[in-house]
Amino acid sequence: MINRKNEWTFLPILIFDFCLLLAQFYCVYAVPVVRIGCFLQFTMSLLVCLYYVLQHRYGSYKVANKQAESLDLDKERSKLATQQSNLKLGPDAYCQLFKAYHISSANDMSLLDEDRANAMQGAMFCFVAQLSFLVIIYNIVFDWDNTNWIMTIPSSFEVLLARCLSVMSMHLQLEHMLTTGLEIMKFTINHPDQFIVFFPPFMAGFCIFSVTLATEILLVFFTATFDTVINAVQKQVSLAFIARTAAFYGMSLASTNKLKQRIKPIQVQSYRLIRHQITVPKDQFQALYKISKGLYSISRLLHCTFIYYMLPLTALILPYLVLADHYGID
Repeated sequence: MINRKNEWTFLPILIFDFCLLLAQFYCVYAVPVVRIGCFLQFTMSLLVCLYYVLQHRYGSYKVANKQAESLDLDKERSKLATQQSNLKLGPDAYCQLFKAYHISSANDMSLLDEDRANAMQGAMFCFVAQLSFLVIIYNIVFDWDNTNWIMTIPSSFEVLLARCLSVMSMHLQLEHMLTTGLEIMKFTINHPDQFIVFFPPFMAGFCIFSVTLATEILLVFFTATFDTVINAVQKQVSLAFIARTAAFYGMSLASTNKLKQRIKPIQVQSYRLIRHQITVPKDQFQALYKISKGLYSISRLLHCTFIYYMLPLTALILPYLVLADHYGID
């Protein structure tokens, strides 16, 4: 039978477009061109959803169901198992921590327990530094008594466009880091038997994803303080270094450091669809494994439904919502 579990995924997009349209028409200072664009976007989303519902209600699935039943599921899974793809890792401190706990990679680099401790120390230092930067900037952006960084509604269409392009540019720069974090988490869950301890490398991927996501969300708020086009062009680059702190740390290590040695490509060998290939940790690691799967599922869901497409567009609606809530505007 056809899998219909993912039919609900259009709802977050429709809800977001509706909120965007509602916010624009509730604000008396909204730019007319933006109002028209939001109306067209909501109309297109509504038509797509209507088409989807009608096809689901009246469409014929008999032919498709026969084709699905005729497929040899075991044969398709065996094809998936024969695919060879390599995990892509960067030079940052989190990826170094991942390689330090990966048995094959650690053997290639001839790592000792001391080297693994150094990798853990570097990753923790980067995480604390990134978190500190984010908290400091958060306090600056949401300091309503500081008139230099207060959120403002765009004074013109050019400022609004500059804000959107700034957020979109940063999103394109950080998207590959979000994907890397998700891939590391997924690899760790599907290959727990390839690690000395699977939880630290999983947390390395989760730190990459969470810090990058927090940086991008903060950027959306930060762009709401840009009052001129030149500010939007100049200052959006300043937050990029927060997400790249771990990369700067990894590249700053000496070339003779064991953590920077070359390793053999890490091949993806187990897949979720082929569950019998995954060796689940025993005893005390069972609870951590379930927690890891839950964190990965939530992260993946957020990335697919909102972060990838919708997060940059929140720069359009956010100033109206935040200012209305702060000043009590109905």
